[in-house]
Amino acid sequence: DVLLLNLGWMEETLGHQDAALRHYTRALRLNPLINLSEFVAYSDLLPVAAEDLVAWGAADEFWEDWYDMERHDRGPKDFLYWKGIIALSTGQNKSAMQYFEDSLETGSASSRVSLAYAYQLDRQPEKALSIAKDTALLSSNEILGVGGLSNLSIIVSILRENGEADLAYDFLLKAFENANKRVFFTRYYPAIYTQQIIGTEISPLMIRNYDKPFSTQADWEWFVEETRRRGDTELADRAESWLDNMAGIAR
Repeated sequence: DVLLLNLGWMEETLGHQDAALRHYTRALRLNPLINLSEFVAYSDLLPVAAEDLVAWGAADEFWEDWYDMERHDRGPKDFLYWKGIIALSTGQNKSAMQYFEDSLETGSASSRVSLAYAYQLDRQPEKALSIAKDTALLSSNEILGVGGLSNLSIIVSILRENGEADLAYDFLLKAFENANKRVFFTRYYPAIYTQQIIGTEISPLMIRNYDKPFSTQADWEWFVEETRRRGDTELADRAESWLDNMAGIAR
């Protein structure tokens, strides 16, 4: 989805609308939540491509290959989860919550976190916070093993918005430590291109870390400031550098 999104943006900036729409459509099918990202404000064509998502939500006979449902680390045929994600990405919060609730039987951490996110978007903070706190109390290994950075970021955002700053900080620290284990994002591009790729001539949009939702940018900036306030200047500098490199959209 990252490569397709960048390809779509480059085609759009070149005026190749049909090619851009093809890439955006494929990117949105792979990751429907792109439709809730900050990038929507930058692209005229992404909202057009997103119209495909409504029909795609009923095309689950094609999903096994698209969503790699035979992977060992996923619940059995996560159709309900993906229906929830598509509903959430198209503003159908009530439907999304029902799908996520029904999918909880698979024991998926992503379903649990997505349900919390749907509650938060639907202005039900008490329910969102309850799930977020329960998730935050899991062991670190379990969180990082099944959740990934995206889920961690969502949980942190909910915790912060509902007055659980200390728990949010501990959670973001885990997310940062996890992110820095990802060699592709922290070593590959600087080594190959001898520079960080944001703002290069390849494209004004370069997304390297699709695991960090754009909507949590403020939470990461708060993490840097809070780390500095707590006196760990070295960690704050590393986190700030990582955040700059992973910011997602060049302004």
